[in-house]
Amino acid sequence: MHKLLPAIDLHVALGAWFFGGFVLVFRTICALGTTRSQAGIAAILLLVLGGADAFAEHIVRALQGLPGAPWFGIHYEPWAAHAFELPIEFSSFLTALVWVPHQSIATFLVCTLILFNDRKNAFGTAALGYGLLSLWSPYGMIGLFPLMLLLTWEKRRELLELQTAIKVLAGATVALCMIGYLSTELPSGGACFSCLPNRLYLIPDLLIFWAVELAAFVLILRRRIIQDVTCLISLAVLLVLPLLHGQTPDLVMRASMGPLFVLGIRTIQTIFQEGLAARVTLPLMLALVLCTPAAVSEAIYIRTGGRAHAAFDANDPLGQKWTHTAATKTTYSVQEFFELCGWEYLPQYFSKAQPRLLRDSEKNNGLSDRTTLLP
Repeated sequence: MHKLLPAIDLHVALGAWFFGGFVLVFRTICALGTTRSQAGIAAILLLVLGGADAFAEHIVRALQGLPGAPWFGIHYEPWAAHAFELPIEFSSFLTALVWVPHQSIATFLVCTLILFNDRKNAFGTAALGYGLLSLWSPYGMIGLFPLMLLLTWEKRRELLELQTAIKVLAGATVALCMIGYLSTELPSGGACFSCLPNRLYLIPDLLIFWAVELAAFVLILRRRIIQDVTCLISLAVLLVLPLLHGQTPDLVMRASMGPLFVLGIRTIQTIFQEGLAARVTLPLMLALVLCTPAAVSEAIYIRTGGRAHAAFDANDPLGQKWTHTAATKTTYSVQEFFELCGWEYLPQYFSKAQPRLLRDSEKNNGLSDRTTLLP
């Protein structure tokens, strides 16, 4: 909108995009309920569901002999990095929607296109959306890839329909262009798919990680988590992702958004279908007790700009600079960003060479090959 009509302020355009995205995500979730009260419960559950990160962080700090921490106002989700010194982290839905709305909104919407695919021509729409997801969250695409494969197999006959074939081709074209663009000097910290066989020794530590992050979903879904094929595939992805981590937690954090959203949707559906929302059962109560403190703490952390973290020593895992460094303006330059956050993030966001697609285009137009994107 801003590109086409510069008179439209960039903040207005971006705000409108996020607002529309949030409306679509919550409209989808609220539609899982059949009454107005159930719609409200569904929205609350989306914001609350997640891991038992708060309890895990406090237990880890006690075992490591670190000073006690307040229960609220803390960003708990990197607890596994503190406990096991591994770049692994699952983000709650609240965290994903606030920290990376540009990725989470698109990933969640494409996830719903894949899950709710019973309308005519819906497969083509899901395939197109999946291809366009490469613009917003390539890691989100990775996490949803097995589910997209399942849907493609189930709807394989529709590939012969012209309208569906056009949508699939359009989505694939966009995705292939983005793959070509993003494969330029891939950052080494992103993922390590070849490392899987050599990391099986991590499974004892990861058993604790999986238990903390998935306990709330398992308590409510019970057998459905393996009987429902979409839940089973999502669970398998969530079990494998930590074994593929790179030097940074980005892959595990972002590729897990889609599979976790599947478990979240099925969890909310189970609560309504089994009437758990009308009566508080022990599994539901325990699940909410496990995940609610981390969700409430995250909301306070966001509201206060990480003020609670500033009280910790810089050498404390909860006192790291990034935990309490919040933006104070909207006009940071690239130079200012890296001076504030650290130049070690430079290779994560910039490459020294232009993507091959742009180089080929410039050569075809007789232009020189400009090879640097560095400031």
